[in-house]
Amino acid sequence: MLFKMLSNQRNNGDKPANMFSHWKTVLSNRNVLAGLMLGVFTAGANESLNVVFASWLEITFGMTLTAIGLATVVIGVADLLGEGGVIAFSDRYGKRRTVGWGIGLSVLSYLALPLLGTSQTGALIGLFLVYLTFEFAVVAILPLMTELMPVARASVMSANIAGHSLGRMLGALMGGFLLQFGIGASGIAAAVLNILALVVLLLWVQENKS
Repeated sequence: MLFKMLSNQRNNGDKPANMFSHWKTVLSNRNVLAGLMLGVFTAGANESLNVVFASWLEITFGMTLTAIGLATVVIGVADLLGEGGVIAFSDRYGKRRTVGWGIGLSVLSYLALPLLGTSQTGALIGLFLVYLTFEFAVVAILPLMTELMPVARASVMSANIAGHSLGRMLGALMGGFLLQFGIGASGIAAAVLNILALVVLLLWVQENKS
């Protein structure tokens, strides 16, 4: 009954809701498509490390499962600080600029991880920086995406979540493959993906000023 009631809802006056019309609009907008690529690249980069960092810590430093579990606390704190940073900077300096800062800092963090990862303490610091900057970037992308096409905001945000999921799927596959080459390869690959995201942001994503 609830489904029937929802199906009878009307959008735009008396016109019936069309679940495909907004998707067509979204996927034909170059600005939105470029925005979606930000999620694919940044999420893919993070997931490529996310699936291997526990194995890396165990193999390289002999960390136990309990110790690795405690290391995730460091990541959790980094996530919270990254999200708080977006609150502090996004409205003040602009959504697009804030995203650019987040992605740029992510590039540096991914490149620094192999250098810091020569010791257990350095590895934890490196992971903290990676997840801090990633969370800052990915949370900053959300308000930017909401303004790229306000008339189809719900569809854009749904597509954005799908883009992140696609990126994570591809990143997981890439991370498993790169593990055999060491954390250096993972860090460089993740940095390259973020560089691609930064290029897309600078060239094709324009913040809606209206």
